[in-house]
Amino acid sequence: MSNSYPPTLPVVIFEHSNKFVPGGQCDCDCDCACGLSTATSFVFDKSVLPRIPELEAASFSTIKLNDEYTLCFGPTCQPTVVNHPALDLLIGLKNHQHFSLYAHLSKIGGEICAAETIQNLVQSGLLTLPHQTLEASPHTLTAWLHTTDRCNLRCIYCYLPHRPEDMSKITGDETIHTLFSEASRNGYSKVKIKYAGGEPLLRFETILGWHELAAQLSAELHLELEEVILSNGTLLTPEIAASIKKHGLRLMISLDGLGAAHDVHRHFANGRGSFEQVSLAIVIAQQAGLSPHISVTVSTQNAHSLPELVAWLCANKLHFNLNFARENLYYAENGDQQILIDGMLSAFEVIRVNPPNESILAGLVDRANLAVPHLRTCAVEQDYLVFNARGQLFRCQMEMSGNPVTTENKNILNSFRRHSNPINLPVNKKGNCKTCEWMYWCTGGCPLLTYRLNGRSDVQSPYCAVYKSLYPESFRLEGFRLLAKYAEQQ
Repeated sequence: MSNSYPPTLPVVIFEHSNKFVPGGQCDCDCDCACGLSTATSFVFDKSVLPRIPELEAASFSTIKLNDEYTLCFGPTCQPTVVNHPALDLLIGLKNHQHFSLYAHLSKIGGEICAAETIQNLVQSGLLTLPHQTLEASPHTLTAWLHTTDRCNLRCIYCYLPHRPEDMSKITGDETIHTLFSEASRNGYSKVKIKYAGGEPLLRFETILGWHELAAQLSAELHLELEEVILSNGTLLTPEIAASIKKHGLRLMISLDGLGAAHDVHRHFANGRGSFEQVSLAIVIAQQAGLSPHISVTVSTQNAHSLPELVAWLCANKLHFNLNFARENLYYAENGDQQILIDGMLSAFEVIRVNPPNESILAGLVDRANLAVPHLRTCAVEQDYLVFNARGQLFRCQMEMSGNPVTTENKNILNSFRRHSNPINLPVNKKGNCKTCEWMYWCTGGCPLLTYRLNGRSDVQSPYCAVYKSLYPESFRLEGFRLLAKYAEQQ
C-alpha cells in the first residue's frame, strides 16, 4: 500500500444530516422506550491534522452494492458507502500498511480534497483514534405519561386492560415536576415527554395544561423540551390538529395497513374497523402543517399487505417505523415467522424503487436501530421513566399491569439502574448475541419480550431468525438510497 496508491479520488458517502449520528439518540416518535446509548463521536477540526498519523481504520464489515461501490458498517461507524479507492485506503490502514495519508491524498487531489476526505472518514466513524469504543453518552431523559387507560379502540395486540382510569391534573403536574427534577439532577440537557394511553386525545385539554407546565420548567431549568402525542388518530379534528401545531407538539399515529389490513388489527369496541377515521386523521394532520410519524405494527395477519402500505406512506412522504407485534398478557403471536420475512422483504423492494430522501434505518426492522451502533435496544432502566395514571413508576409501559418500582426519593434513576432483576442488559452480556455480527445494531431486540418468553434476558430475541434474514437487506437498501442521493447531488 505504501508504494501503490489508488489512482482516483476516494468517495465517501454517508448521512451528514442524520439525526441518528453517533453520540445522539434514536429520536423516532414511536410507542417505545426509544432512547439509546450510541458510539462516541469525534468532531473533525484543524486540531486533528497533527494527529492524522494516529488515526486508524475502524473495524467494519462490507456489503457489495455494485462493481464500483461498497457499503461499510461497524461498531463505531454509521453505514457509509465508499468507492474502491476509499475502500483500498481503509483496508491498507486496517492491515497496518502505514503511509502518509494526508500527503498521499494531497498529492492526488490537493490539500482541500485531503482535508475533506479525512473529515468524511472521521465523521462517518470509519477512521478513529486509538481505543475509541462504544460508550454511553445519553443527553435525553424520556418519559411516558399514561394520561388515561381509556381507549375507543380494541387493538388485538394491546397490553392494557382498558380500565376507566385517568391521570388527574394534579398527578400529572407532580409527575412533570419529578421528571424535570430528575433530568436536572442527573445532568441531562433535554427532556422528551410522550403523552400516551389508552387514547391521549381523550385528555387533550389536560395535556395542553401539562405542556404549559413543561414549557415553563424547560425555560427555568434551561433544558430542551420535546413532546409527542401517541394517538390512534380516530379523535383528531382540524381544531385539535391546529392546536398541536400551535403549541409545538408532535404527533404519532398508528396505522397498520390500508383498509382491511389495518382493521384486522385495530377496530372499535363494536368490531367496526378504524381505517377510514385514521386515514382521514393523517390528512387532517398534514393540512394543519404537521408531519405525523406513522407507527406500523406488523404481525402474520397483515404482513402480506406491507408493500401496499409502505408505497402509500412513501408517496405521501410520511415518516414511519415498522414494529413486530409483541406477545403480552392479552395477545400471543403464533404465526409462521417466514410470513413476516416475506412481507418485510417485499416492502423493502418498494422502498428500493422509491428511496426516501432521509434514512429510515432507525425504524425499519422492529426494535433494531440500524442507523448507528449501540449497546442496548432501548432506554429502559437507563434514561426512561414510565408514569402510570396514578403517578406510579415502571421500567416499561408493558409492565404497568405488575408492581411499580420502589424508588429512592433522592435519585429515581438510580433505583432503575440498580434494579434487582435487570432486563435491559448491554448486548456484550448476552450469550449468543455477543458473537453475532449484528450485535451492535440489533442488541437482541425487545428485552422485555425476550424475558417473558424465555424467562431470562441474556439470550437472543424470539425474532432472531427474522432479524438475521432482514438486516443484510436493510443495509443494502440504505446503501442504494445513499447512492441515489449522491447521484442527485452530482
